Amino acid sequence: MNFVRQYYRSLLDFCLRLRNYVRRRIFHVGAFTKNSEDSDSSSTFYGRAVEGIISSNRKFRRFRRIYDYREILEHVSLKQAHKYIERVNQLDSSVLKFYKNFMNNDFVGMPYRYSFPNIGFSSPTTIRYIAVLVELRKIFGENFGGHIVEIGVGYGGQYLVMEEKQTIQSYSMYDLSSVQNLTEKYLKQKTTIDKIVMRNFQDNIHIDFDLAISNYAFSELPKSIQLEYVEKVLTKAKRGYMIMNSGRTNYTGRSTGKLSLDELKVLLPPFEIMEEIPKSSPDNYVIAWGHN
Repeated sequence: MNFVRQYYRSLLDFCLRLRNYVRRRIFHVGAFTKNSEDSDSSSTFYGRAVEGIISSNRKFRRFRRIYDYREILEHVSLKQAHKYIERVNQLDSSVLKFYKNFMNNDFVGMPYRYSFPNIGFSSPTTIRYIAVLVELRKIFGENFGGHIVEIGVGYGGQYLVMEEKQTIQSYSMYDLSSVQNLTEKYLKQKTTIDKIVMRNFQDNIHIDFDLAISNYAFSELPKSIQLEYVEKVLTKAKRGYMIMNSGRTNYTGRSTGKLSLDELKVLLPPFEIMEEIPKSSPDNYVIAWGHN
């Protein structure tokens, strides 16, 4: 039944992708930005979708099904979700025993959910957030926490999963102001937000972050903005974990206009290059520092 639902959803998504392809041709934009001002999400219709979700309670109630939003978030496939579960089981299968605690992430926004053995119904995106948490625990130890900063927060799903298992003193979030507004609205439905700090480049930061994380977002920013994050955020982090989809290879075209891996080696603290497991795109990899 899962794969039947996935099949019909993929047919609908194909039609919506075709629609957005036509829209991009009309507006003369590519699949990925190549200028120095905008992130890759600006080549989608994500920003407009977020603004509509914030202003409409009807859209907010189902925002995790809106295609223009899912082009950037909520696009983990059923097949990928099963691979993430395999990865979690390889690293720490005990985490799945607490899965019902993580399901808190799926009760707002009407995400597409599927039935998984020994887990129950879940959105594939929540399973990926759990897989990231397990990777972090593997790399930095089970007791990592403290002052954490995330670049590109979506709707706060990674935070919501992490707070179930880690001791977090503060959690700084960098993103577009409209995305931050959506994140705050979403998290208020699920938890207290006293540990959340919405930040921008104008903030004077007087703490060293214990951990900086980014699930693809940093690598999708143009070089000029990446450099600001390096200076004002990443070099202030004792540890770092970033899933990257640009900088090393350029099979998809995403690396155009972004910092190269060689440039990152000069700018960031000494880091280890790891493979993304499971690999969700040919250009993807992981960099981590502060774990040795």
